[in-house]
Amino acid sequence: MSLAGVHAGRGEGVGGRAVAGRHRRQTLDVLLAGVLAGLLAGVVAALVAWAFAEPALERAIELEAAAGGPGEVHVHESEPVSRDVQRTAGLAAGTAAVAVAGGLAAAVVGLASARFGWSHSALGAAGWAALAGGYALGLVPGLAYPANPPGVGSAESAGERTLVYLGVAALGLAAAVGAAVLARAGRRLPVGGEVMGVTVLVGGLFLAMAAAEPEVPADGFPADVLWEFRRGALLTQLSLWGTLAAGFWLFAGAAGERRPG
Repeated sequence: MSLAGVHAGRGEGVGGRAVAGRHRRQTLDVLLAGVLAGLLAGVVAALVAWAFAEPALERAIELEAAAGGPGEVHVHESEPVSRDVQRTAGLAAGTAAVAVAGGLAAAVVGLASARFGWSHSALGAAGWAALAGGYALGLVPGLAYPANPPGVGSAESAGERTLVYLGVAALGLAAAVGAAVLARAGRRLPVGGEVMGVTVLVGGLFLAMAAAEPEVPADGFPADVLWEFRRGALLTQLSLWGTLAAGFWLFAGAAGERRPG
């Protein structure tokens, strides 16, 4: 082998290691952005939940305890974790854990999009993935099969309710993926891909609302408590995923990535 060939081989090896190093740094940076955006989203979602969902939850717990009779009025006082801890540190820890998990999942989707050439920006694509998560796991279930406070629903139907929720969320996820595919293939469609994508999202939402039947509370349960709890739960989900997406796009802007997707 000639001396020039040896130098060329060494140059290719060094160049390959440099590219691999850049990929590793990008992966770590995007994953770190997912964690940080998740922590921020967890704080915002916890504040929203504390302001809009916790008051209704407290009232529902009191109603449930009172409905159990004199012997069960103080049933929640014997819980291993007090309500004061649940509604403060427990709420913050729970929302942060969910938000960080969502941030890491969105970061992985963003990295895959950039690696396969579907997006020019891993962070920007992660932001769109977070919005898709908010649609599939927040908006669609929140409107089609909303959460129930204590006192609504029976323990016997818990398994069925879980399956219905998972089905609604899967339908929302399928609609989000379909909308993304149509938006990307817009140039090859007679109608704009964005228009088709929005149509799929709206259609998926209405289909989920038609397929799922929310559980009706027993007679005597205050309608305002049910409404306030479900509204608070939906606002919590939307604030979590919306803040997560905004966090990714802020990091993308700080990194000089102008294109969000």
